[in-house]
This record gives sequence, C-alpha cells and structure tokens, in this order.
Amino acid sequence: DLHRKLRRATENTPGWVSISVVDLSGTQLLNTYKEFGSPLESYENESFFQEVLQTRLPAISNFRIGPDTQQKVLSVAVPISFLGELSMVM
Repeated sequence: DLHRKLRRATENTPGWVSISVVDLSGTQLLNTYKEFGSPLESYENESFFQEVLQTRLPAISNFRIGPDTQQKVLSVAVPISFLGELSMVM
C-alpha cells in the first residue's frame, strides 16, 4: 500500500519527517507522519502550496513549525501531473 511504502521511504532517509500527498484544493490525502485514516490539516492557505498551483513547478516553504511534529520543518512541494495536467502535490 502507498502509505506504507512512503512511510518506509521517510524512515530510511535521514532528515525526512514525512511525505504528504495533497489534492488541488489543499486537502491532504495521505501523510506518513500520521496513521492512515487520521484527520489531516489543509494546505490550502500555505504559500508554497499555492506557488505550486500557480507555477506548476516545485516550491520550498520557509522554515516553520510543523503542525504535527511541533518542530522546525522545511517543506518541499512537487507538482504531480497525469496526462499533462496537474493532478496533485507531493
């Protein structure tokens, strides 16, 4: 399952805290820091997420306190396209 595979990737990559998959409205579909099916916060108002939607290019956040970890984090958002159309952000 995707959640388990992505969680394993974070566990095997020093410095990575989590991987999130987010739909175009900003709703997280998956977050490896939390158990699958747990409630997840929205990315709708995050500037780095909005930048990906506008430019269709990867974006990096400023350092911020992660809502889940309560630690200083840096987010890297990458557009995911299907058949040439932006479909989600990871």
